[in-house]
Amino acid sequence: MSSNIDPYMRPPYSDKFLSFYTDLKRVMDASGHLYINIYNDQAGTSPAVDTSGTPIQHRLVKYVMYTYSNTEYPGSQSDTGGIKIVFMDNNAKIEFINDEPQIFYWYTIDGIIPQVLQAFT
Repeated sequence: MSSNIDPYMRPPYSDKFLSFYTDLKRVMDASGHLYINIYNDQAGTSPAVDTSGTPIQHRLVKYVMYTYSNTEYPGSQSDTGGIKIVFMDNNAKIEFINDEPQIFYWYTIDGIIPQVLQAFT
C-alpha cells in the first residue's frame, strides 16, 4: 500500500511547527539538504547550542524527527511530544517541546532568500 503523505509536513490535524516544516520542505525540494541557524533571541544575535555545546550556525541537518503528544495522537507514547533536530557533524541534537507556551528559539534556513528570522512555532 503506497502512501501519499508528504514526509516533510505534519498531518493536517496538527499545526505545531508548521512554518518550520514549510521552510524545510521548500529548501529540501530545491537542494536536497538543510543548513540551519538557531538563535536564543529574536534579534538573532545569540546562537543556540546543541547538546554538545556547539553553536547552531550553518549546521547541516542529519534528520528531523517529530513525536506526537498523546493529546494530538491518542496512540502516542509521549505526553508532551515535540521536534528533534540531529546534526551531521557530531550527532548532537536540539529538541523543542510541543506544548511550551513561550518561544525560546528562532531560526533561519540557509538557501531561503531573503533570510528572515522565524520563531520556532
